[in-house]
Amino acid sequence: MAGGVCLANAAYIPAKGLLADALMERAWSKSQKRGAAVLPWPWMDAQPLARLSVPRLGKSEILLDVGTGQALGFAPSHLQQTPRPGQPGLSVIAAHKNTHFAFLEQLKTDDVIQVENIDGNATDFKVTRFEIVNKDNSGIDLTAPKTTAQIALVTCYPFSTLSYGGPLRYIVYAEEV
Repeated sequence: MAGGVCLANAAYIPAKGLLADALMERAWSKSQKRGAAVLPWPWMDAQPLARLSVPRLGKSEILLDVGTGQALGFAPSHLQQTPRPGQPGLSVIAAHKNTHFAFLEQLKTDDVIQVENIDGNATDFKVTRFEIVNKDNSGIDLTAPKTTAQIALVTCYPFSTLSYGGPLRYIVYAEEV
């Protein structure tokens, strides 16, 4: 019986993740049909904003509209104090390094990142540079005037460690094509 309890505990988090992914996909589909965001489940504090895809890697993630702790546990999240992806300025999107943004380690300069909004309009971005920074001094300038759309994808670093929340962040910068 104790072994069964341990096995159930070990399976809980992966099962919760699979269910959350399915509910996010369903919310994205409903959001596109309605033309307005739909909550993935009633007590969620965020809703789908866009879909981020990297064709070369075959990766696709639903972006949530707020970067709260709960939202980051389920999907990449847009930081609300920044412009929405595709709008002029630097849009900052954050996610965990060992789940939704694990693929950032495989990105290369000139890779294309596509961001599709609920209305089906998409913006293509080209990766321009990478930075490893201290979390307390990221160098991300949110005040600089921008005439083009840009994105910064942010996650913890290094990718190979099992620990969370260390002092370093990995940032991928991309500009609208």
